[in-house]
Amino acid sequence: MDGCSSILQPSTPMRYEISAKAVDKWRKGEAGFPQMKNKKKGNSFTVLKKAGVYPAKGQPMLPFTNRQVLHPGKRITIPGLGEFRLKQPIPFLCSSQSFTVSRTADKWFVCFVLDVEKVPPLIHEVESVGIDLGVKTFATLSLGSTIEAPTSLKKAKTKLNKQQWRNRNKQLGNRCKGVLTSNRAKRYFGQIAKTHAHIANIRKDFLQ
Repeated sequence: MDGCSSILQPSTPMRYEISAKAVDKWRKGEAGFPQMKNKKKGNSFTVLKKAGVYPAKGQPMLPFTNRQVLHPGKRITIPGLGEFRLKQPIPFLCSSQSFTVSRTADKWFVCFVLDVEKVPPLIHEVESVGIDLGVKTFATLSLGSTIEAPTSLKKAKTKLNKQQWRNRNKQLGNRCKGVLTSNRAKRYFGQIAKTHAHIANIRKDFLQ
């Protein structure tokens, strides 16, 4: 199984649905009653295409009719939601049954599962090296070489510290006290989310 994600730009409003699998687990006593997600912890939901084409009553379903066909290009059709425009094009013709839509800061992503053959692992020769994580440098190897952290990471963390300090008393509303969220607070927390996503991407690229 392999996943592919792309930035999507919605052309129609999105809908949120409660998973039937969560309700079945609650009825069987395997889990508690399902609750709605909190938007402050991230937005994500999964949709499935279960309906297929049956030639006649009692006959088996036609193969691959319960999957959504994805054509190469910057257009994707998600079951139950409609068609969306992608920023990163789909490179080849494929099909998928499950689609997970998530949001990071102000960007929306869609992840779909593909059936692919497993890639054989690459076997390398075993070599041992000692690593010492430090403060001035990211890591020092026993061979004598050092690995420096990217300067962009330090700049981004400094920017985040300044943003949080200047707005240390700002709150995203208070439902218990009946205080609504101001437009400036929404704008500020959106900027904070962008900075956190930027730092996470720098760390991911550096570690990879």
